[in-house]
Amino acid sequence: MLEGDSPVLFKPVHNPGFEQYAVSNIARVMFARELIKRYPSLTSASLHPGTVNTQVYRSSGVLYRCIASILSHWWKEPEEGARTTLYCATAKLGEENGGYFVNSEFRAVNKKQVNDETQVKLWDVSMEIIQKFLKSS
Repeated sequence: MLEGDSPVLFKPVHNPGFEQYAVSNIARVMFARELIKRYPSLTSASLHPGTVNTQVYRSSGVLYRCIASILSHWWKEPEEGARTTLYCATAKLGEENGGYFVNSEFRAVNKKQVNDETQVKLWDVSMEIIQKFLKSS
């Protein structure tokens, strides 16, 4: 992972799986927020669809697969899990543009993990990586 000041985003990931998932979610939230700051005419949102009964856990360890097979009876079906995505894609988000949504509702973000300084740094690093990729293509 990238090195820097953020205790969450720019540190090495030692435990693959859920830690990587959490870091990627924080990055998505910050990227959506920064995109709107730079391009306010766009619509952007990050979201959590809830725990959806998909096969995403099939490559996990045996213990997690056993637990997931039991708990999945209480998880959302994929159609229900798609509702927040559809809401964000079709709603007029207004002041909530660039926000984080759960169950089709705006949610405030944790200011300890998501802040403007780290958000700008993530954007800048992302653009550097994209430029390197474009130059090598």
